[in-house]
Amino acid sequence: MTKIERLKNTFLSIIRWVIYPVILYFVTYLIGLYSQYFLADLGWSRAIPIWAFTSVFATLGITFTGLICPNRKYGNFFFLGIFLFFEIWLFSNEWRIITALEMVLRIWADLTIVAGFIIAATVKFESEK
Repeated sequence: MTKIERLKNTFLSIIRWVIYPVILYFVTYLIGLYSQYFLADLGWSRAIPIWAFTSVFATLGITFTGLICPNRKYGNFFFLGIFLFFEIWLFSNEWRIITALEMVLRIWADLTIVAGFIIAATVKFESEK
C-alpha cells in the first residue's frame, strides 16, 4: 500500500468516525420521537400493530447506520453501552410518570435499537471473509 492510499484510507476512516455518532444520534432520536409522540397518541388498538410493522424499519435504520462505522464491532458495542447506560437512567426517572402504552412502546423501541446495534456489530459480508 502506498503512502497516498494509506493517507486516503486514514482520512476516510476519520470522516466515518466523525459522521457515525451524528447520524446514529439522529436515527435514535427519530425512533424515539416516532414511538413516544406519534404512536403514544394513537391508543393501544392502533399503536401496537403499527409499531409491530414499523419496528423492522427502526432496526434496519440502526443496522445500516452501524455499517458506517470503520470498526463495526468496537464502535457499535461502545455506543450500545452508552445508549443502554443513559436509557436505563432516563427510564428509571420517568417510569412513574409515563402511561403503560408509552412504557411498552419505549421498551419495544429500546429492544429494536439494541437488536440493530448487535446486528450491525456482528454481520459479516462475503468480501470480508
